[in-house]
Amino acid sequence: MDQLYTPGPEPQYKAPEKSQSLEKIPEDAQLICAYKCFCNPFEFGESAFFRRSAGFDELWIATWNVEMDPDYLLRDHSKRETFNDFKYRAGIRSAGTPSEASMNLLYHHLRAVMFHGFPTDFIRAGLLDEQSYKMVVASIEADIDNNSARAREKGGISEIVKAAEELNLHPRPDGESPQSWIANCPGTSHHIWLNTDKNYFVCPWCKKKGGPDELSAFVQARREKQRC
Repeated sequence: MDQLYTPGPEPQYKAPEKSQSLEKIPEDAQLICAYKCFCNPFEFGESAFFRRSAGFDELWIATWNVEMDPDYLLRDHSKRETFNDFKYRAGIRSAGTPSEASMNLLYHHLRAVMFHGFPTDFIRAGLLDEQSYKMVVASIEADIDNNSARAREKGGISEIVKAAEELNLHPRPDGESPQSWIANCPGTSHHIWLNTDKNYFVCPWCKKKGGPDELSAFVQARREKQRC
């Protein structure tokens, strides 16, 4: 098993005003590393950049399409001008060495977006090498497994999970937190989210939410509509 990383304080996700008007990744930003992400069924690449300025550490993320850019392995990922699709991702008060700060910023970025693109293959080293990258990914995977195990311990006594099971929605932990589950949304290809602490569900696409009774009514109405 890969060695695990213990993350530091979570960064802020609001860009400083000075960063919002930039048209390119700042010239003084350094490559952290480049890697691929998987979001079923698609795969894309990210290059992470670190910038320390005026007592503030910033994370910048550039992305590219793996399928549309077959030569990405030959690209110099440290050249900021080669990326047109980029964004400021997070920032925090400066602490530690650039490598230490980069590792913390990268961990919190990947942890926050893991369901929209889970990190996979390592591509290019910068401030962080492949071993450090794998430590970050292994820590996220361990956190997901731990949250899922804790969720299963609590899920059996949760009324919202019981309701989803009785309705054949196949509820299961998603690993986001010990309270977080997902289940099938009837008649669609997306999920609904369940929270065992608050005992409620939400489907942002169908604009439905509520407790066990509301979930039952929602599912029954959807299935009745399908039968008609």
